[in-house]
Amino acid sequence: MVTPSYRITYHLEGLALFDAGSLNPRKAAERAAWVREIGLLLGIAESTVEGIEALAEEAARSLEGEKVWVDPWRFKGYSPQAREDVVRRILVSKLRGRASLGKGGKVLRVFITEGVAIAGIILASREKGFHLRRPRRRPFFKPGPLSPDLSRVLVNLSRPREGSTFLDPFCGTGGFAIEAMMVGAGRIICGDLDRAMYRGSRVNLDTFTCGRCLVIAHNAAKLPIGSGVVDSIATDPPYGRSTTTARMGYRRLMEGFLSAALEALAPGGYIVYAGPHSEEPASLGEEAGLQVLARMHMYVHSSLTREVVVARRP
Repeated sequence: MVTPSYRITYHLEGLALFDAGSLNPRKAAERAAWVREIGLLLGIAESTVEGIEALAEEAARSLEGEKVWVDPWRFKGYSPQAREDVVRRILVSKLRGRASLGKGGKVLRVFITEGVAIAGIILASREKGFHLRRPRRRPFFKPGPLSPDLSRVLVNLSRPREGSTFLDPFCGTGGFAIEAMMVGAGRIICGDLDRAMYRGSRVNLDTFTCGRCLVIAHNAAKLPIGSGVVDSIATDPPYGRSTTTARMGYRRLMEGFLSAALEALAPGGYIVYAGPHSEEPASLGEEAGLQVLARMHMYVHSSLTREVVVARRP
């Protein structure tokens, strides 16, 4: 499977512009976690009334003969003179009767952010089932699991391909395995040392993955699987206030797990894992022989900043 090529060209508050290359917008939106919509850029202007008028005229030329529904968004109070009602009125006027205030036809968005107005036609929206997979809506629930959208982010960072083998050795209630199934992993393996989690995750995974997941009770430092058989790993090892590390401590637990994960990963396979920033989880990966590609920090509360590590077996 060839990975689609694309290049992000600019970031703005609430918005990213990118050169799509071979990226399929529908498939990208279905797979993404924090992307609400993907659209085709029509134009950029200053977020003044004059700039928005010029942008509306440019959009009208691009959409000649099209019926559109206009729906402007303004982020965090940027450009207060360009209120949504003002932008909508300008668009309806410039589109000369082809714009609708109700639904119908293509959706024309004008985003107001950081001093600019950006117009585009919406091509695809993100997968809508995240709320159905929230931890409290699963048959088995325990406090502490990550949300489905954040779980999807970590799973995506591990690059599971359609039909590939995915592993989560600290599966908890099964959230990562569910998201891996949703993005197309073919063989999903997960497990947990905690027997209650093992039994509960099986219930959740039978509900959401229709039996496509192998759940095992195991010690993550001694994975009962072959060498080089896993294409990607995404996992959230225990480290918070409400978790247990079987009296091993985070560092000792991770040293054993990362050594086992390096053995289980196929050459070039990706692994994504998290831990307290204070424990330097990226350094633990490097010490285990992994090639660390990225580190991201996420504030959780006053005594915990989560570090997410993206690494690869050389």
